[in-house]
Amino acid sequence: MNAIDPILDKLMAWSEPLLAVIADKGDRILIGVTVFVTLVLLLSLLILIAKAFLAPEGEVPVVINDELTLTVPAGTKLMWALVEHGIHVPSACGGQGTCGQCRLIVEGAGPVLPTEKGKLSSRLLKEGWRLSCQIPVKRPLKVKVPPEILGSNIWEGTVVSNRNLTPLIKEPVIKLPPQPELRFRAGQFILLEARPRRIRFADFEIDRRFQDLWDRFDWWRYSAVVEKPTTRAYSMANAPAEGNRVRFNVRLALSPAHASGYVESAQQFRRGAGEYLL
Repeated sequence: MNAIDPILDKLMAWSEPLLAVIADKGDRILIGVTVFVTLVLLLSLLILIAKAFLAPEGEVPVVINDELTLTVPAGTKLMWALVEHGIHVPSACGGQGTCGQCRLIVEGAGPVLPTEKGKLSSRLLKEGWRLSCQIPVKRPLKVKVPPEILGSNIWEGTVVSNRNLTPLIKEPVIKLPPQPELRFRAGQFILLEARPRRIRFADFEIDRRFQDLWDRFDWWRYSAVVEKPTTRAYSMANAPAEGNRVRFNVRLALSPAHASGYVESAQQFRRGAGEYLL
């Protein structure tokens, strides 16, 4: 007698009542299984139909200023679709819908979202202004982009200096190529990009006069992780006479750690002289 025989005997004893039920009510069980499978198939079909209408695939045309037509993958947020085509819409929050700077006049975008109502006045909404970072491209759109955004350029510069103005504010000075020539008015801004990396506050170069304060609050213990390329708008603090040198006042955000301002400011705070950036 094998050691497994007692186990098989017990399994047979337990299965006998179940087999008796199946033999007695087999038709009912078959009907129940059939109904269950049919319901699952119907629900799956409904999900596929809903997906076809709510999440369209393919490409959608976006007309810019009645002149330029872009082809955009369906479902892409309008702001990022424009950035992909070289139209750099300002966004201090990195497309989170909290700064309100990416506003554009858009036709055909559907109902206004609650996040937009919190950043746009009733007058602006009536005029057709929308937050481009909140609009998924699902249908053909017409967009009016201001000339100053269409005329934006991309520069690759070098950090000249990055000194402390206060314990949590630095002034990075960046040298840009002589061409294209930098022309700007007071109040305009530049989008700075943060590349994916881990940033340790302990690696920051802090002026000696502020190091005691950093030690007291132990700000050195923090770190920031840039998981994907992040952009943030910074107003230029340089005079037009400085030519191809731009300077910014960057305040280091200490929290929350997941916010775009936190990781972006940490990136700019860390930059040292001679560093190459976009």
